[in-house]
Amino acid sequence: MNVRIISLVLFLPFLSTAAAETAPEWKLADAIEAAELFAAPGTKRKVSLKESKAWTDQLKASGLKLGEWAYLKAVALSCQGEGEPAQQALADALDGRSSLPLHAAQHGVVLTRVGAALLNARLKEGSHADLSSIVRTLLEVGTRSPDQLTRQFGRRFAKTDNPALREVRAEIAGMFSAHAGLSRAEKDVCIGRLYGKGGPSPEVEASVGPERITGRNIDRARFLILGGGGSYRNNQISLERNVEFLHRLQKEKGFDAAGNHILFADGKADGKDLQMVNPDKVPELNSLLAAILGTTTGLNLSYRSHHLDRVSGASTQANIQKYFDGLKLEKGEQLVINFTGHGGRGEKDHAQNTSLYLWENKSIRVKDFCKMLDKLPAEHPVMVLMVQCYSGGFANLIFKEGQADKGLADHPRCGFFATVHDRIAAGCTPSINEDEYYEYTSYFMTALGGRTRTGKTIDLPDYDEDGRVCFAEAHAYALIESRTLDVSIKTSDVLLRKYSRISRDPGMVSTQSYAVLLDRAGSCEKAVLEGLSKRTGLSGDRRVEAARVISSALAKRRKAADEEKKKVSRELVEKRKALSEAVREQWPELGNPWHPRVFEILSREKKALVKVIKDHPSYADFISGRAAYKKHQNRFYGYEAEWASLQRFIRTAENVAYEANLGRVASKDVQEHYKRLVELERGTLEAKPVETAQP
Repeated sequence: MNVRIISLVLFLPFLSTAAAETAPEWKLADAIEAAELFAAPGTKRKVSLKESKAWTDQLKASGLKLGEWAYLKAVALSCQGEGEPAQQALADALDGRSSLPLHAAQHGVVLTRVGAALLNARLKEGSHADLSSIVRTLLEVGTRSPDQLTRQFGRRFAKTDNPALREVRAEIAGMFSAHAGLSRAEKDVCIGRLYGKGGPSPEVEASVGPERITGRNIDRARFLILGGGGSYRNNQISLERNVEFLHRLQKEKGFDAAGNHILFADGKADGKDLQMVNPDKVPELNSLLAAILGTTTGLNLSYRSHHLDRVSGASTQANIQKYFDGLKLEKGEQLVINFTGHGGRGEKDHAQNTSLYLWENKSIRVKDFCKMLDKLPAEHPVMVLMVQCYSGGFANLIFKEGQADKGLADHPRCGFFATVHDRIAAGCTPSINEDEYYEYTSYFMTALGGRTRTGKTIDLPDYDEDGRVCFAEAHAYALIESRTLDVSIKTSDVLLRKYSRISRDPGMVSTQSYAVLLDRAGSCEKAVLEGLSKRTGLSGDRRVEAARVISSALAKRRKAADEEKKKVSRELVEKRKALSEAVREQWPELGNPWHPRVFEILSREKKALVKVIKDHPSYADFISGRAAYKKHQNRFYGYEAEWASLQRFIRTAENVAYEANLGRVASKDVQEHYKRLVELERGTLEAKPVETAQP
């Protein structure tokens, strides 16, 4: 540095107006060098922050351009260790860079020196203020590579015991992990420096990952189709239509329906075992009297026998057991099981041991179902699709006897389930309009076949672009497209939650950074995260945390809507009572629907009945109360559906982190089992064409 600059450094706090007027003639690089020396530790005279600010303000007033004085101010303040003011100065410098008489490389050098000085100051004082944004700026400038940056400050991060700095370290690691210009190996090196010896290694990165696991076509399969309710009271027509939908899919995929074994409702019996909406409108008087004197339940329903062909028998436990006892699979065959019906909660001391409801109001639990599956030879894989309430309990079929504490089963099994073990599922409707079927089966099979129930084509959810739609992709499509209260899961989710963990420990992936999760996610998970982000309005790098906050708020709103619904329901009881008493005063025979005069009253005095009801003072309040009840009910289910969408997003994000960490916390056997499980889940229904003999 020349004598003029040294003199300037010694007397800068006392700059005269005349001296300031010469400032624009300096070279910018010299001015920056002077500023660094002026404020640097170790100088004979420590310059105060007040003097430093006064000096940079004089530089501004002297005629330097915006970008020039902002750079100088950033240098001076950063060397003084002033976080927020220096950050603002750095932002001003970025905004004013276009006005500087410097080329791009010089811009980068200056910004890097500013940022590095500020970064060192923050680390020295053990503070986490602005660290992430400083590193982001340095990466944006691009004059220092991630490798150079981590060499500069990685050691300080690796040694820190400060929880706040650990959190910042995770955010910075996320930036490196998401950096488009780095290879996986380079990312490992950079992140490893941040964490020291505990940093991620190439071995961890290569341990698992769905993009390295390919499924196989299920070209030879047997289908066990179970369905129907416990009785005619809850065997809705949608369950029958689900089986028919599967039949159409099988045909399109080249499977012969003769290979199906169907156990549905009452089987081959002629009884009326199916419930459906009566297309005829219910007369007004019947609706009024049902609401006032009796119940509206089932008022618009009719019943018939199911129309399914080739049914082998009723859906009873004895018939299911008989099927497994006699099943002999040929070499290369896989068993596909589809249950379309209702389910029950788990036991008090074993919540995961949920149940399938079978005909005659019987049931079978996870543990007993797994015992039946154990009868199959281990070389024949099993894929299960279940859509009942509490179906997630059956995801435990990957464990011995369906119990996670007994370890993984020896048999290769995978499955997809409409919801988790402790929630009801959408669907099971008596409506005959299939456009109104919004449940897991509809989404899953639509994805596999590329067409909805009513024949409308969709864009195939081939998220990995390999020319086929596998089961895992169909499941992902359901997670994205469903507007229901379902929180759907698959078997690999259950394995990850049993054997992996999420932590901010060194080398572990958490859900703090969306960029990190997206970088680690497979094609299906990436599609779900991005699709649900768009649908729910989530954005930013901390969107998983935001989803949890919004979920909590929705849960409170849902509870409030439910309380309002209950309040209106209690008020309706009183209004209903007043109307009921008015009707019975004039027609006491209506107190018993089997009274001989009831038919006569309904046919000959219906106009008088309607008039008495509608003219009563409580009638208007009763009608408005029913509307209010419906409103609060719709609000409740609306909040429930929004909450479920966010839960699907959160669980997917967590699954990505669980998978990324599996190699660190699970044994090699578990990792290998996980790979085989993912391979099964990535299977595809595609029968081989039948070869014909050549003439």
